[in-house]
This record gives sequence, C-alpha cells and structure tokens, in this order.
Amino acid sequence: MGFLNAECFGADLHIWLLAVRHDCQGRGIGRRLMRRGEIHARDHGLRRLTLSTFRDVGWNEGFYSGLGFAVVDEAALDERLRKVLRNEAEHGLPPERRCAMQLVLARKDSQGGAV
Repeated sequence: MGFLNAECFGADLHIWLLAVRHDCQGRGIGRRLMRRGEIHARDHGLRRLTLSTFRDVGWNEGFYSGLGFAVVDEAALDERLRKVLRNEAEHGLPPERRCAMQLVLARKDSQGGAV
C-alpha cells in the first residue's frame, strides 16, 4: 500500500521518499509510515528527521508540517541539506518550489524523560 525510503547520515534520518498508492490514500498510512520512521530514529539515538519537498503542494509541506516538521531556513541549512537541494535542482526540480524540512527529536534523559 505504501513505503518509506530513508537513509541515516550521522545523527539524522533523511526521508528520501514517502509514497502511498493513490487508492489507499486518506487512510493514515503515510502518517503511520512516518511515525515508524520517527520511532526507528529515536530507537537508534538519532537527533532529527530531515526531508526535502515541494513548498506549494498541499499534501507535501502541509502534510509534513502537521507531523511536526518545520521548514529549515536557507541560512540554517547544513551542508548535507544544501547538497540535497542543489542536486535536486541539477536534476530539474525547480529550486524556488523546494524546501528542506526537519523534525528535531527530543532526547531522553537517564530516567526516560525528554530533555
């Protein structure tokens, strides 16, 4: 019905692609896949999830914002995310319509509470 493709880069889990079959959309499958990615990242001590997406497509930036992701301002982009966006532009995606987003994961203290 759907899949999530991601890759670890240091303390980040970068979401390369989230896809749900058209006839299965609207059932929460994408949200559950993203939640599993978040759980995987937390379980492995990662500090954030990152992705790149279209700014102006409602089921992209808006969907990820609803999951707690925030757009990373251009001035705050790290070199890896800059390279991702640059590579997308080199392959024909319009840079003015693209953005990087992140979900910073709360760290746990020794008693399991959020830090």
